[in-house]
Amino acid sequence: MPREDNFLEMFVVLLENANAGSAVLVEMLLKDEGTEKYARRIKDLDHAGDNLTHTFLTRLNQTFCNRTT
Repeated sequence: MPREDNFLEMFVVLLENANAGSAVLVEMLLKDEGTEKYARRIKDLDHAGDNLTHTFLTRLNQTFCNRTT
């Protein structure tokens, strides 16, 4: 029986992070300003997304993968 983890909530957080990154990209393309501040924000969101994905997949594997050795 799987543990009670709310994967839907975690997935929503992942999607919100991806949406934030795309919003920054659109803002960068629409404004004629330097790209460095936007690139830094996108990079930060990318790193956050990597961490969220790692946490999500770890919990998913711990919940549904039974390792027998």
